Amino acid sequence: MFLDTGGGLTILTLIDGLRLGYIGIREDVGFAMKVKHAMHEVTGIARRKECRIPTAILKTKARLIDEYGNSSKEFNIWTGFTLNHENKYRIFGMKNALENFKIRLDPKANMITITEYP
Repeated sequence: MFLDTGGGLTILTLIDGLRLGYIGIREDVGFAMKVKHAMHEVTGIARRKECRIPTAILKTKARLIDEYGNSSKEFNIWTGFTLNHENKYRIFGMKNALENFKIRLDPKANMITITEYP
């Protein structure tokens, strides 16, 4: 997963949405959202048509888990599930994260430190 300091939204894949139970499969229409959501097209800095990704945006629950298995408390986060099976990237966006965590970036050491607020 990438940390996008300029991105407000966490992006997960269609497969993640299926695995987590937010998206289901219906024979008549293909994929179907199981919860209230808003449809949107997300882009990066290139706003060209071919760079737009159809995305279902909804509020989900999340936890951060480090490489040692330590887990943060559960928090609400806005998440976009891409509805394009070609997207394989996962991005942790900054919306809601800044309210719950102190984030320190050290590009020289290639390190990100995330500390949970009490």
